[in-house]
Amino acid sequence: VPSTRPNQDLLVSCVVRWLADPYETQGAKAACLKVLSEETARLRPPADLETWIISLLFQEVCRHPMQHSPDLQQLLCLLHVPPHPSSVRCLLGSSQDPGYLMTLWGCLCNWLPQAPWMSGQACEAWCRAGPPLYALLRAMLVAFSQLPDSRNLCRSAIMALAALGTSSSSISTQAPALLLMLFHDGPVLPAEVWMPLLPLLDYLSQFSEQAVELGTRLRSLASGGFWTAPRLGGQMAS
Repeated sequence: VPSTRPNQDLLVSCVVRWLADPYETQGAKAACLKVLSEETARLRPPADLETWIISLLFQEVCRHPMQHSPDLQQLLCLLHVPPHPSSVRCLLGSSQDPGYLMTLWGCLCNWLPQAPWMSGQACEAWCRAGPPLYALLRAMLVAFSQLPDSRNLCRSAIMALAALGTSSSSISTQAPALLLMLFHDGPVLPAEVWMPLLPLLDYLSQFSEQAVELGTRLRSLASGGFWTAPRLGGQMAS
């Protein structure tokens, strides 16, 4: 009897396109995501799952950078563990175009973080520690810090995120909290990467306690003669 299971490549392509469609309903997307979860658990080796899922997300964002749905972040909920910087670096390292890297970063920073839609997903335990999207952005910044011209890449990424905090976008109120998280748990970066952020933080401090805290920490580093941020719970991942 011929198998009635769909071709996996076709299935994955359809599910990712549905997730990326800003006009499709959440109910339809959740049903498709559940099917994809079952198929990946059956066919995809766990060791390959992380790189595969993240590559699907990156490819779809770059295919339509101006017209895609933030629901693509639900693909991260198929992972058993948070995205690892080495997996992200492997995917980003082949690109020598800073414009491509910043476009990808900017698109993801503009997403409102989402909780998993389905209960009992493989990622549920680690997802409850914070938005899966934030874990991906942290892994991306660590990866940037290990690429050529890392200081300019990281400075551009941090400044772009801070600029969102001054905008009228829906993510603006969350930008300072994300910046503080990246300072605590992201890569160890030279002070010259963080210090240009201070004028924007002074403005954001009118509205955000996180901006006040980050600005205070950066000024403390500067007055203490430090040239790199301390390892406040974070480390350079390999």
